[in-house]
Amino acid sequence: MRVQECGPHLFYKCRYTRRLWSLIIDKYHILGLHTNGWPLFDSVEAWWASTCDNATPNRQAKASLTMLVSWTVWNKRNARVFKHKSAPPTILLASIQTEANLWVITGAKKLGSIISRE
Repeated sequence: MRVQECGPHLFYKCRYTRRLWSLIIDKYHILGLHTNGWPLFDSVEAWWASTCDNATPNRQAKASLTMLVSWTVWNKRNARVFKHKSAPPTILLASIQTEANLWVITGAKKLGSIISRE
């Protein structure tokens, strides 16, 4: 059965993206970012609000990371659809690490607090 492609599916409900988020959370030991409840959110806005809630520690860092991961997922999805190129989540993780390092160098200090530069 094919699932309707929509924002929630693309960014946080599909198996591929959930695997990517699990890799990110494990690699960077991000506390307070739990994917278990994400499938319950019906909109990207509700998911975003829960991920970047004012009460969560490192809110700004998590917001930057969420933007970066979402942008990367969007670009890779387009590469898959329009250029027939696919990549496993581990490749996306490496791409996110590289891009995160660039963001930190250019001033995303809060992101640097949760992403270790390697």
